[in-house]
Formats: sequence, C-alpha cells, structure tokens
Amino acid sequence: MTFRPCIVCQHSQSTEVFSKPYHLTDLGEVALCITVCDKCGAVYQNPLPDLQKIRKTYSEMSNYTNPGRDGKPSATKIAALDRQLAYLSEFLTPKGRAFQIGCSDGYTLHRFQLAGWEVDGIDPSSRAISLAKSQYNLELNNGFIEDFDSKGAQYDLIILTHVLEHFVDPKAVLLKCLEMLKDDGHIFIEVPSLIDQDTWPTSYFTFEHLTYFSPLSMTNLMQTCGIEPLGPVVTDLSEKDPYPIQMCHGRKGETIRAIEKDDQALPMCQAYVARDVTRWQEINRKINHGTMKAKSIAIWGGGVHTAQLLEETNILEHCVPITIVDSDPQKWQKTLYDISIAAPGSLNLEDPELAIVISSFVFEQEIKQSLEMNPNLNARIITLYS
Repeated sequence: MTFRPCIVCQHSQSTEVFSKPYHLTDLGEVALCITVCDKCGAVYQNPLPDLQKIRKTYSEMSNYTNPGRDGKPSATKIAALDRQLAYLSEFLTPKGRAFQIGCSDGYTLHRFQLAGWEVDGIDPSSRAISLAKSQYNLELNNGFIEDFDSKGAQYDLIILTHVLEHFVDPKAVLLKCLEMLKDDGHIFIEVPSLIDQDTWPTSYFTFEHLTYFSPLSMTNLMQTCGIEPLGPVVTDLSEKDPYPIQMCHGRKGETIRAIEKDDQALPMCQAYVARDVTRWQEINRKINHGTMKAKSIAIWGGGVHTAQLLEETNILEHCVPITIVDSDPQKWQKTLYDISIAAPGSLNLEDPELAIVISSFVFEQEIKQSLEMNPNLNARIITLYS
C-alpha cells in the first residue's frame, strides 16, 4: 500500500471515514480506506491499493466489454451519449479531433464519430480494444495513458467520461491532457458526483474508484492544473447510473485560483457510512429469507459488489454448496473467497432447490429479465434492491 497526499492540494493530513479489507476476484485481500482531506475536503483512497493490482484489474478484468449483450451498449450508456453530445454541441462545433482516455468498448467514440469528429483513444483492456474494432471498426490504442506516447499529436477535444475517478494521480493525467490539447481545445469530464448522499447506493465506496469528486473538488483540481472551467459543474441530471453524476468542461487557463474548502464532504461521507451498515443488514435478511429452503446457492456476479456482499453478509455460513457465475469470460476460472467463478451455462436453471442471488446494483433488473426469459426456469431468483 502507498500513502499519498491529497490529490487536489497535496496536504498530508486527512480524516478516515471508512476502512475495511475485501477479497477481490483473483487479487486476494485488498484494503479499502477512504479519507477526507483536512485542508480542502477532497475525498480519496489513502493508502492506495497495490498499483499492480489496480493495473491488473483494468487490463485483465475490465467490466466494459458488455458481456451478455453481444457487445452492444446498455440503454443507460446510449442515453448518456445523447446527453453528452447535446451538452457539448452548445459549446463546440464537431469538426475537429477528439481523443478519449479510457475508451472501453469504443461506443462513445463511435457516437462522436457519427457526430462529425475524427476520433482516437486509449484503453488498458485488450478485449475492449478488440470490441471497438469488431463493433465499430475503430483502431484504438491499447495501454495506460500514463505510459502513452502521443508523438506530439494535438487534439481539439479530450474526453474523460467516468474514468478520472479511477486514476492513482488524476492531476498528472489532467496535466498530460493539457500537453495533448490544442491551445483553443477543450477537456470534457464526467464522473460520479459526491452530492445527495441519500441517493448513494450500497457500497458507494469501492476499490475501483480511487477519488470521489464533488463539484467543488473537481473545480479545485481543474484550476490547480491550469484548466479554466467553462461554466458551472452540471449536476441536475436525471440519470443516476447508479449514483449522482456531474459533468463539466474547460480549456487551458493562465490564472490558478485559490482552493476553496469543501465543508460538506466529511459529514456526507460519515452519514453515508452509518446508513450503509443498515442497508447491508437488510440485504442479509433478504438473502437469509430467500435461501431458507435452498439446497444450493448461486451468486450471479463475480465483481466488486460480490466481494463486498461476501464480506458484509453471512451467506458463506450457509451449510449448502455455493457457486459464483459471471457472464464475463475474463472472470471464468478465477477465484473469489476460494470459490471458482464459472460461466452461467453451468447452472441448472430447472432445479427448484437452487437459489440464485443477483449480486449487482446496476444490472440487477437486466439479469433478472434475462433469467426469466428461460422457459424452463424453476430456480428461485433473489433480488437485493427491487
């Protein structure tokens, strides 16, 4: 683990609001520690998880290849692109070069290309890069932006949608963006938003998100990097995906303003952590009730949510066989709490004594509907959020 100063103001003192070890798929035990900077109120993981484990997650177990949908984007992602393109159309004419950091399956760049942009991008997942080629005929770069040599290329727009929160050093990434940006170019950023803590889902704090941005901490970070925000951070968005989100854009600026402290971050995080304990107790009761008569249990989902579920509930204490399945081939044969993850096809859905626990907040309904389409389904389906 690596201790780090504040990702915004570099202050070394922070207040811990959450700390717990989790066992993650094929990574073993990883400590999750969330702190709030005492000086500026930025929220981030400190200490950091092992860097090699972080990189392994994104290069080998990226969850952005749309398993179970034949590579097609979700309805939520389609709606997000409609909104993002509409937002940017108010400020930019789509006749330039756009580069996306964390381009995943290529769908975002595909939509920008259709809107008139010349596109390029980078992603650490080779599977995602292959999907972008097969689905949209996009030739993109496989790797980490921290290691990327742009060869002096300059862009009119750099896109960071739901990626900046994943970086060990978001400030260094933004500074690299400035190097790749034309003098009159723009940076577009969308991230989960640290507002309205009552709407945060179970296990809002997760291994994959290393920083949690509020509108104020985002503005502070942009300005410390020499990025001039163009307008306020937009937060009044209908999508929750599954948490509040915020978007903003900026350009190269000369004036670096003083950092303003976010006084709301610490009490919001503390209130959320207290409430999340109660939520997990409710989920545990649902699992116990739903599996009461089961002779075997299958957990659908082999990601971070399941790692948290296995830690926060007593499901492993049930005296019946437990399996984990996931539609993503990248997770097959990998282990979580010494349980090997298998393909969904290994389940006998006709077994009335099988209980299937859907372990996903985001895709719970999609998975449930897919299971219910099987005419031979006799297994019991247990949802945790609906």
